[in-house]
Amino acid sequence: MMKIKQKRRGSKSLVIIFCLCCIGCVKKSNKFSRLNMGFFSILADTNSFKPLENRLVNKNHGFLLMNGSDTIYYNFGYDVDNLSEMDKKIIFYPGDVSDMWNIIDSTLINKEDVVFVNKPNYDIDELRTQNVRFIQVSGFRVKITFPREINKGGLTGVYIDSVKKTEGGRLKFNLYAKDLDSMQNEELLNAIQTLQFH
Repeated sequence: MMKIKQKRRGSKSLVIIFCLCCIGCVKKSNKFSRLNMGFFSILADTNSFKPLENRLVNKNHGFLLMNGSDTIYYNFGYDVDNLSEMDKKIIFYPGDVSDMWNIIDSTLINKEDVVFVNKPNYDIDELRTQNVRFIQVSGFRVKITFPREINKGGLTGVYIDSVKKTEGGRLKFNLYAKDLDSMQNEELLNAIQTLQFH
């Protein structure tokens, strides 16, 4: 009789442990729907992407909040940044490059604008921090940019050179965020591929 009761207690414990494991493994469910931002929309997880009220007079510029803390910017107009990485000034120095910042007055030269190299035949692409690729999205040829190394920050976004033509010229579009982690980076890149214009 005693052994039967111990077996029942053991099975009850296993059931309770199993239930607790199942509850712990339940993830917040993704709720994907099309977010309509006026002239464009994207398919995104509405738990992650939230439109922010734009207080600017011009409705062609706005913001989305991603995961409650990261801002996604979008711009639509004639003069829109194409999200190209600016090439830094390259300075050849045959010695130990790491010593250069100890010698140079950093109040005269911004570290963000200069790269020292110790080989005369360098490839500028080795020094860039962004990847770029061109794909078709909703019938438009788009430029997508994303960091080569996520943990070093950078820009993730899309640029379209000509959403439509008017008497004033080509209307351009960009949407981007800065310094995303790897999951946010992937989530934004997936959302970009669902862009539609109205």
